[in-house]
Amino acid sequence: MVDEPRAESCTTKHAKSGINALFVDDREKLWHACKDLKEKMVMCIMYHGMRDGELGMMDKTWVLWQTNQIQIQGTKSEHALRTIPMVNGRLRETMERYFSVYDNLKDAHLSNQSTLWRICRRVAKRTDIRKYVFTHGLRATCALMLAESGYDERGLCAFMGWKDLSSATPYLRLAGRAATDSYERLKKQGINFV
Repeated sequence: MVDEPRAESCTTKHAKSGINALFVDDREKLWHACKDLKEKMVMCIMYHGMRDGELGMMDKTWVLWQTNQIQIQGTKSEHALRTIPMVNGRLRETMERYFSVYDNLKDAHLSNQSTLWRICRRVAKRTDIRKYVFTHGLRATCALMLAESGYDERGLCAFMGWKDLSSATPYLRLAGRAATDSYERLKKQGINFV
């Protein structure tokens, strides 16, 4: 599929940055297109920046319910071992429902990458999103959302499990461009910030 340019910001495959991320409205469309608990679990977890391999290994012992955190055991490097906050109630509610039925993601046959990709594509086909939706794109969406909300290089690396600070740079640049675009758009509408 060909990515279509969007007037309000950037395309999914951001031309200069190479970032595959979704817009807020697209994320909501995907969420509302989920038909079952497995699909919702995949979307929630991927939006929280987990890698395919991490998702496939996840079980309920990773969830720290008292502190609203997920303790990721990681597969890629020592930097992949990390604890991340559950940044919204949607994730906690979905995980509570999911883990009341299953002990881990393998029990629901969600432990292999091709299954996760098929779920992403199946959910995306139920929407009017004309972009290619895949698991790493959902992870990129998380990184971009964090950058837009004020995370710096070190914070992004810690959350995403990256060892190299340069991994965060494209997301921070894109978030800065989006903020500048928004400012210019509001300025043209006569909204002053002084």
